[in-house]
Amino acid sequence: MTSVEIHTRKGRPLGLLEKYQLSKQLTQAYGNITLTAQLEHPSLYSSNDKNLEKVHQLAFAPALTRMIDMHANLSLTVRDKEESTAHLVQLDTIDLADNVRLTNLTSLQELIVEQTSAEFDIDSLLPLWRMRIMPQTPTSCTVVFAVHHIIADGMSLTIFWNDFLQQLNTKHTTAKEEELIVHVKDSAIPLPYEESGAPSLSLAWDVVPILCHSLIPKLLPTAVARYVDPISYDGWKGDFPAIDGEAHNTDVRLISVPRDIWKPIMNEAKRQGISVHAILFMSMMLTWARLYPDQTTTEVSTPINCRGSCNPPVPNNQIGNFVGAYTSVWTGKQLQRDIWFLAKKYNNDLNKNKLDGAKQPLFLKYLPEFPASYCDFWFDKRKNSALGRAGGIELSDLGRFSCKQGAWTAKSMYFCQSAQTFTNAFTLNSITTNDALFCSLSWQIGSLDIAKMNKFHDTFIAILKNIPLKEN
Repeated sequence: MTSVEIHTRKGRPLGLLEKYQLSKQLTQAYGNITLTAQLEHPSLYSSNDKNLEKVHQLAFAPALTRMIDMHANLSLTVRDKEESTAHLVQLDTIDLADNVRLTNLTSLQELIVEQTSAEFDIDSLLPLWRMRIMPQTPTSCTVVFAVHHIIADGMSLTIFWNDFLQQLNTKHTTAKEEELIVHVKDSAIPLPYEESGAPSLSLAWDVVPILCHSLIPKLLPTAVARYVDPISYDGWKGDFPAIDGEAHNTDVRLISVPRDIWKPIMNEAKRQGISVHAILFMSMMLTWARLYPDQTTTEVSTPINCRGSCNPPVPNNQIGNFVGAYTSVWTGKQLQRDIWFLAKKYNNDLNKNKLDGAKQPLFLKYLPEFPASYCDFWFDKRKNSALGRAGGIELSDLGRFSCKQGAWTAKSMYFCQSAQTFTNAFTLNSITTNDALFCSLSWQIGSLDIAKMNKFHDTFIAILKNIPLKEN
């Protein structure tokens, strides 16, 4: 194919969350987010076809071209990455042959590890997403969609897959080879979260208490600071110390919970008036408590989709960064209570604190400069935390994925994000598809006792199997 010259169009400065995500790459703190789908589809090739990569590229190209027209973020990249002038630009051309490739791997877990870990080259003239395809039969394949967190949050992954499958099902055609070159329409880049009607911060009620909480312990003697802010000192931070200068190096374990186990739990959660997310959260926490029975306290982060917190609400089909976080603290003693009691407590606390969670990213505006202050945000965690990381756990739950069924169907999906080298010791990533639960457990290699992580699957499944359910 003849090479094509690629240019960029004027974009806009990076928003707060976009700077935050870029600083992770600058400090080797974190990599990518991925959502992998195992697809069933119409027959794409015969035994005579030799170039299966081209077959899949041509099959996906028409739908991807329409997706790029629909979502401006899919045609973006970054310029001036290490300067105060860091900004987004739009590519005028995308060669899908560069972004949609076959893999030589045959293991689903290895494919997810590879694509979750491999950083994007943000100095190139490529968009900040890619697809890797693992063909299985002429009517089935596995596709991992990887994206840089600068241009998308976790919910954006489900938005992409929902729209992509709809495009494949409603207008599926096979492209000609020259159609792998996408000429991108000039379109407006969506505004960042803080300019999209995000909740406003109150200096007295939001900012000052946070500043006091973070600053005062640093000014006090250690013994007193430990009393004022115990989680920073005594909270669970992993098994082994972080290594200065280490890059993110993600290990992953996959967990699938079949429909016959997960669907009754979902029904019981509905009956009890709480979210399915809440009972999933407590199942994770009870798993942690069994693997770490001697640990007394841990901090847990729950990412929150903040589109609905904006005024007016940001549409739920808009790709971008609209994510906040709710943080809770749990003790081993608390986790001895009944799982439904704990799930209701968490469900209520999460709902009460969603607005505060939506405000959380806005504190980034108090970092005085990019990139120095943003990078120091991460380096300070290495210097000021036991084991060199802030520690704790994250549950990143994409909820239920539902898409109108058609000739192209997702049979299972796995959400995964790379390890964090400065903060969470591990992350459980989850999505419900076809009434089954699919999870990935990800952590920084060398930070946790791998024998314990290898027990996570069986311990987690055993807890789910023993959740009390109302008898029919």
